[in-house]
Amino acid sequence: MGLWNFLFGGGQGAPATPRRIAPDVYGFTPSGLPIYTKASDFPDWRWPNFKPEEFDCKGTGRIALDPNAMDALQSLREEIGKPFVIVSGYRSPEHNAAVGGAKRSKHMEGIAFDVSMRGHDAEAFRAAAARHGFNGIGSYSTFTHIDTRSNRARWSGS
Repeated sequence: MGLWNFLFGGGQGAPATPRRIAPDVYGFTPSGLPIYTKASDFPDWRWPNFKPEEFDCKGTGRIALDPNAMDALQSLREEIGKPFVIVSGYRSPEHNAAVGGAKRSKHMEGIAFDVSMRGHDAEAFRAAAARHGFNGIGSYSTFTHIDTRSNRARWSGS
């Protein structure tokens, strides 16, 4: 079912009537993931080593996360065997623009995480991330960007 049909119904005949969207849903990412108004609205949290508040947009407080990306992150955390700090998770388009994020940032899709490398071997972390399905891996001086895009991408930043 497309987003238009989900929101407005579909079919033949009379004009569609807007459907009621749950009050905790702000909107949807381009891939169709719900964007929740605040971290505590995220339903069915199942990742024991993380809290929703670690992933909310630092500019708006909203949150959208792909469950498959979160499953990969939880699996990565279990392999690493010690906590790591999420520097950035979901970013709203307006916050992404404000911080100079990439125009098509995977953070806006709910599939990207910037992870602090304090207390971690960055090279070992990146290798483990690749084993857990993170295809996008960016190396920076204080953090590593990981995302579950479909194609392989590697880069370095400042």
